[in-house]
Amino acid sequence: MRKLLKKILSLIFSDKLNKILGLRNSEFKKKLLKVSNFFTKFPWWEKEIKNWINIFLIYFNIQKKSNIIFNSGFIFKDCTKKSLFALERCIKIFDANYQLKTTNQGIQLNINGVFINYSNFIEGIGLIYEIFILDVYGKYNFKNKIVMDIGGYVGDTAIYFISKGAKKVYVYEINRLIYQLLEYNIKQNKLEEKLIANNFGVGKERMKTDFYVVPHISSSSMHLTEKDKKKGKRISATIFPLDEILKEPIDILKLDCEGSEYSILENIIEKGLSDKIREGIILETHYVDEKRNSNYIIELLKEIGFTKIYSYSEYMMYCKK
Repeated sequence: MRKLLKKILSLIFSDKLNKILGLRNSEFKKKLLKVSNFFTKFPWWEKEIKNWINIFLIYFNIQKKSNIIFNSGFIFKDCTKKSLFALERCIKIFDANYQLKTTNQGIQLNINGVFINYSNFIEGIGLIYEIFILDVYGKYNFKNKIVMDIGGYVGDTAIYFISKGAKKVYVYEINRLIYQLLEYNIKQNKLEEKLIANNFGVGKERMKTDFYVVPHISSSSMHLTEKDKKKGKRISATIFPLDEILKEPIDILKLDCEGSEYSILENIIEKGLSDKIREGIILETHYVDEKRNSNYIIELLKEIGFTKIYSYSEYMMYCKK
């Protein structure tokens, strides 16, 4: 069927037929071009999707949303035009021979018998794509390394580090609601001895604090606008300074802690912890205010002693000594 449609479109767009029918600049031709673009944008629809016509209907605003059913049995729930990008990412995840499964809670990734569960369906797809397909943490060799993962979320990055050969990962997640899923992922994969989980935040000094979980914002944060805070759920938590929890030298420090990376790096400088981080730091940067931005991050990393500092993307940096 796809080949037949392509043939028809090729005929319609031929110069000869356009001259005969006067379609060169017509609205009709523009609509047909949009149809042609659809088949170019989603070249896998016939091979991978059972109800591919639903993607077509969503793309052209004829249908608002639909469950998209893959030939493998995977169901992309409530697909809309805005989430078509995530549908494309699913294809790339499958192309890498990883398995996805929809669950009552969200989505589950299966990589050769290693399972990672996410409660948020779309966010889960995005993180799987970022961590395992784009391989954003692949700038380091993790074999036999000790890693500290601050902002561990459901344990996906920690499990990634273990899958790449890390000897041990200390992981810290401040949100006790997310921490329950982190613990579940550790136990399901029997990683209790290699992955040491902690339910508190890390910063510059010990303190009690509040942070907010907001429905439309994926991560919990202490650095939200007042408008966002009003929409969120306030949760109390404890912050421990890095110097209190860094009991042994580590090889790699990973930071994805929604703005707290500044206080952690400042703690490293103030407490002279540079020698305890043997190889490098990889971090997600967050703009907090005019002082706390990516330029300040670079200043802090240089002061700690990192001479090789690289930007991986607009919001990720990694550095080596």
